[in-house]
Amino acid sequence: TLGGTADDLAAAHEQLNLEALGYHFVIDCGEGRTDGHVEIRVGRRWLEQTDGQFVNGKDRDQWVQPGTIGICVIGDTDRQAMTDQQQRQLVWLVRQLQSRIGIDGDGVNVPLAGRLFPIAQLRNQLLTQRDR
Repeated sequence: TLGGTADDLAAAHEQLNLEALGYHFVIDCGEGRTDGHVEIRVGRRWLEQTDGQFVNGKDRDQWVQPGTIGICVIGDTDRQAMTDQQQRQLVWLVRQLQSRIGIDGDGVNVPLAGRLFPIAQLRNQLLTQRDR
């Protein structure tokens, strides 16, 4: 979808009979919001430190993803680039998680990135072991 909020995503998960929002974090830029109103929403799975329940791009038959942290950026990067603010928030969040948990840049996986997702730009901004 091109727009929406974390609440919209949670409702979609509920329709799929999933117990709750499957991601640990959602970066939204909901419909009608401007680039300056991007929010990082912390999901129940992060607060309770439970496994994510989302497709990882490799095995669509397995929803539960043990040992991973799921971040969803609302948008369709096959049709539209992320906003500048979404990109800044994503980099900030990933770097915070890298620093806090000790994740190297190689441990950051972007399995469902569309053709307009700035993967090279993201990789260039990740923390290296030297930075942490």
